[in-house]
Amino acid sequence: MKKSKYIGAAETTQAKLKQAQRNAETNVAGVLASYGTTIVKGQEMLKKREKEREENKKYENPLELTP
Repeated sequence: MKKSKYIGAAETTQAKLKQAQRNAETNVAGVLASYGTTIVKGQEMLKKREKEREENKKYENPLELTP
């Protein structure tokens, strides 16, 4: 056993853990934004994919797809 795990250890609560997770996500978002990257949230991404699928179906020829 290492003493370093127990000496000077910080006490963590559920609230502190959630705050640390939020801070980590914010930091990552900030770094990506500084590089000019935009972040698309989950719902927006799903809507975009669905729209692309519908757009692709519009130009499909059913005669070419049949075996």
